[in-house]
Amino acid sequence: FFSAGARRPRSSCDLAGEAKTLNDGQEGSKMPSAMSLSRQEMRQLQRAAEHGNAQAQFSLGMHNTKGDGLPQNHQEAVRLYRLTAEQGLAVVQCSLGCAYIHGEGVARDVGEAAKWYRLSAGQGFAAAEHSYGVCFRDGTGELQD
Repeated sequence: FFSAGARRPRSSCDLAGEAKTLNDGQEGSKMPSAMSLSRQEMRQLQRAAEHGNAQAQFSLGMHNTKGDGLPQNHQEAVRLYRLTAEQGLAVVQCSLGCAYIHGEGVARDVGEAAKWYRLSAGQGFAAAEHSYGVCFRDGTGELQD
């Protein structure tokens, strides 16, 4: 979720963005690299994403974020991440929090970022736990009952 050429220290957002598996209870679910996909495979991935396949939505979102195999499109990546995050996948919820905290593909909204970090952290996703803690440290988190 970062502009080309922007240099900044590695963060929990980098860790979420580099995740190779979904937190869906299926250890080892690998996301295919766009560079290894043929046009036909990319079309199959897009069709699966359109039919609600969370793994395909996340993978396609990553391809849109990085511009690998597709034109870079942060807005489309966020749309796909939201569809997946709403299905309860922790790594994607954290990635969506990162989009909001950095204003990539959406307007910057620290409250919305904290919401997605909280949901992800509640599932034990370490990068989100860290980011949610940073929201509290910086005074942007909100207490939940």
